[in-house]
Amino acid sequence: MFKRKAKIELSDEEQRIILYALNELRTELIQENKYTDIVNEAIGKLKNKMKADRYDLGVIINSLDRKRKNELAKGNDTEQMDYLILRLLKIYETLK
Repeated sequence: MFKRKAKIELSDEEQRIILYALNELRTELIQENKYTDIVNEAIGKLKNKMKADRYDLGVIINSLDRKRKNELAKGNDTEQMDYLILRLLKIYETLK
């Protein structure tokens, strides 16, 4: 059976935020001697206009959440990340 996919349009800034978050998650996984295949796939699919399934969105949202928590711990502003996470969660919910 085919997985449902959603079309997502990302600005350059949103794409940059996601890429940094995915790279940080990948680094954490490498340090923990865990597989990075999932994150590598998500990085490879990242474009301004992309199609993502529930699995891809889950990886992206998880990486953004981790980055958000790190930024909050440093006292940095996370408004853009908050908006992006909420937007992606809405799309994620439509793919049930």
